[in-house]
Amino acid sequence: MKLRYYAYTITAIAIALGLAFLGSPAASDESGSIESQEPIVGSQVGNSAPDFTLKSTEGDISLSDFRGEKVILNFWATWCPFCVDEMPLLDRVAEERGAELLFINLQENEQTANEFAERIGVKSTILFDPNSEAKRKYNVFTQPVTYFINED
Repeated sequence: MKLRYYAYTITAIAIALGLAFLGSPAASDESGSIESQEPIVGSQVGNSAPDFTLKSTEGDISLSDFRGEKVILNFWATWCPFCVDEMPLLDRVAEERGAELLFINLQENEQTANEFAERIGVKSTILFDPNSEAKRKYNVFTQPVTYFINED
């Protein structure tokens, strides 16, 4: 019971920080204009999000397809108890904030992952990362891991 409390607390904090990040203004110089430096690509805060292309039930989807939009990336697995709690919450947050939510499954086959998502009521896009392309680019070592990406 205590573990579940900590999981909810950590999830709530992560979502709150992500929402704050999604609403933050773009970086600007003293004159108020947007900085024109080439962005650094990487998974650190302030870097440009690494692009990837993964399979979904609707076909191939690239992160770059959503350039200019708020995006939430969530890496998950069906055996992860925290994922079960977090995924429906993220689904609602994305809808309320007008963000695109991409759930990236790391281990299961499409049928297992889609049945699981349907069972817990998730409506957002499910992507599959069988070759660990996105997992490597985002330094994911465990599940769940969530990234909040702003419009920039």
